[in-house]
Parts: sequence; C-alpha cells; structure tokens
Amino acid sequence: MLVLGVDKLEFETGDPYMKVSRSYDLKTARDRQGDPEVVSQGAPTFLMTLAGPDLMICGGFIDGKETIVEPTIRQAANVTRL
Repeated sequence: MLVLGVDKLEFETGDPYMKVSRSYDLKTARDRQGDPEVVSQGAPTFLMTLAGPDLMICGGFIDGKETIVEPTIRQAANVTRL
C-alpha cells in the first residue's frame, strides 16, 4: 500500500491539493520506467490532504498517458478559533 499525503497546521503557502497531485504525478512517472505493470492497470490510488481543519480525499489514476487526480470528499471541520 502506498500512502501519499500532505498535512499542514494551517493554510500558508502552496495548496495541499496541488502538492499531493504533483507527488502522485512524479510517483507514476517513476513507475512508468520501473514498474510498468502497475501503470498498465491505471495505478489507482487514494490521496489525502490535511490543512488545519480541512480534510480532502482524492482519487488518482492514469488514463492512457495522463495522470488524473480528482477530489472525491472535502470535509471542513466547524472549528471556532480562540
């Protein structure tokens, strides 16, 4: 099992969704060279980001030559700051 994730205490610089998407893209690029069997099956993966109270779960896969990452669930916790 491979887990790719980005966690931050709060939003600062850089979008966690974009960072985890790029990490998945780099991982699948390496797999194309080293483990083509995984790539031929689409390399389906769940990706997670956590930024403060915001949780996002995405699905990633390879569609032909393109790497696709789509958000599936976004949960923002209702937290009151003190």
